[in-house]
Amino acid sequence: MRCKSKFVNGPVFRMGPIDSPLLVVLTLTLCGLFPAKARADFAGVGDITGDNIPFQIAPDFILINPAGSPNPVADSTGDMIIGDTAIGGMIADSALPLVGSLFALRSDTAIIGNASGSIGAVNIDDFFFDFGDPTRNGLWRIAGDLVVGHAGQGFLDFLNAGSTGVGGSAGIGGTTYIGGGFGGGVSASPPGLSLDSPSLGQGIVRINGLGSNLTTELLFVGDAGVGFVEASGRSSLNTHLAASIGVGGILVTTGDGTVSLTDLGTRWTASEPVTVGGLAGRSHGKVEIANQAVFQLEEPTIATSSTSSLFINRQGTVDLTGGTLRDLSGTDVSNSGLVRGNGFIDASMTINPTGELRNFGEAGTYPPEEALLVSGAVTNDGLIESLGGEMEFESLVLNNASGDILGRDAIMRFNGGLLNNGDIGFGGATTIYGNIVGSGNFLVLADSTTVIVGSLSLATSSVITLTVGDALGTLDVLGTADLGGSLLQLDYSSGAAAQAGDSYDVLSASGGFGGSMFSNATAVAGGRIWDIAVGLSNVIVTAQGLVGAPIGADFNGDGIVDIQDLLIWEANFGASPATGADGDANGDGIVNGADFLIYQLQLGMAGMPVPLTGSVAVPEPGSLWLALSAAAIWWRRRR
Repeated sequence: MRCKSKFVNGPVFRMGPIDSPLLVVLTLTLCGLFPAKARADFAGVGDITGDNIPFQIAPDFILINPAGSPNPVADSTGDMIIGDTAIGGMIADSALPLVGSLFALRSDTAIIGNASGSIGAVNIDDFFFDFGDPTRNGLWRIAGDLVVGHAGQGFLDFLNAGSTGVGGSAGIGGTTYIGGGFGGGVSASPPGLSLDSPSLGQGIVRINGLGSNLTTELLFVGDAGVGFVEASGRSSLNTHLAASIGVGGILVTTGDGTVSLTDLGTRWTASEPVTVGGLAGRSHGKVEIANQAVFQLEEPTIATSSTSSLFINRQGTVDLTGGTLRDLSGTDVSNSGLVRGNGFIDASMTINPTGELRNFGEAGTYPPEEALLVSGAVTNDGLIESLGGEMEFESLVLNNASGDILGRDAIMRFNGGLLNNGDIGFGGATTIYGNIVGSGNFLVLADSTTVIVGSLSLATSSVITLTVGDALGTLDVLGTADLGGSLLQLDYSSGAAAQAGDSYDVLSASGGFGGSMFSNATAVAGGRIWDIAVGLSNVIVTAQGLVGAPIGADFNGDGIVDIQDLLIWEANFGASPATGADGDANGDGIVNGADFLIYQLQLGMAGMPVPLTGSVAVPEPGSLWLALSAAAIWWRRRR
């Protein structure tokens, strides 16, 4: 059964909601119920419009247009709309009953699902390439823009070597919009996209099978509407210029876009920066890379000064489930959103303050599919977190002052070292491989053991906090530990009751201690004062008597004004109403700079009462500056 070629437009085909628009359209076509426009490998039905739709005459396989030109390279269909205001469909298949030549269908601009309420569906299947004539390669050549789901619903399938080239054989000036858009535009006729009239359509594109591909200059997925692209079965997606996935914009912030790469041999190659997700609002973007699929960023085709080739905005997500994210452009991946899962990140990454890098797994098992490997250097101002999984960093990880690194029942390998100037914390049975240095803080949760297979080097501004539950969290260093004059804190916030004589071996260093010890000889926790005893290779804390009431700047009641009192003042700065235990040294009910001055005056002494109505002598500017400078290293934001 063959579809009959016609030049006249068929009647508009309208019907109610259906589960599979393409199936209904094609069924009606093959049954001959509606007139169709066709050319050998192509059959169309329903609401299809175009300026110049050619056809082929078998068996000569000559491409003919209404003007009579036989040139298959120069011929063009002009603008095509499949599903303009109603329902329209087109099918291309080299198998029976649709058999024809290898000449490509050519369009200037193509829209699938144009107006609100319309449905357009295109299925391109089983097309073979003519390697002797590159101008014929590719089943559908679109010199202008391709819009799938402009304001209506658009469905486009490339299956089993079906393909398109948006931008013509020379690859110039084509943009693909999947799921509406407003950041550019198609030609004036048919109606296009503009900032004044953004479209909110729904577009779905599937690329499946070896040889199937979508090649385009610019790509917008879910720019203002909803867009979804799935590449599978060793197919490929190629973007020669920038790509935008669920970014939205100034006028419209409701775009949702997803690109999904599902299996081995499937690849998205992007040669210009890619942006995923909106900066704020309700625009969300996601890239999924699974089962050894590859998302590869290459050197830009146009010179750019950008410091990143992949921008993951706050509303953007990259999901790795055994896939590879590879950056060959020599720039960093800029992550202000979420990168999570397991697989291989063959790139350097900057994690911005809102950005997160996460993975998870089943505690104690750590199979390869639960491991995340990062080859390039990582700079973290956000969050790195592993819960029951394994993370491995081949290059240096720099954790800045605002950065957090967290692990529970995890294995974390810092093969290039960890420079920690922020906060790191671990719980459960967690093992850290690599050397840790820096001026940041270290937290070990209750009832857990953290093992560092390497060395630990702290600074005077570092704080080690060990939390008590049913048992105290402990830290074991298999190399050397340089405590660097840091502060040891015990945390009884879990509610465990401390008893006189309680004793814990809280820290051990197989390679011994180097440099200076802790800056404090006692700690306050659970309402008691704890002695800190540093041995040759371990640290033991023992509970002593109860703490007293806060007096002056002795906020924790341990009988001396020291750095621990400063941390209390810092944590509660601005609190009102406040008590002495909160850092209110002068009893005026607020924690402010006046209390800090009292702390400076009493530093190193026993706490002394301050008359509520009295005045506090203010140091001379020179001595005040020296005092502030001495304490500045302790004064940092606590996350």
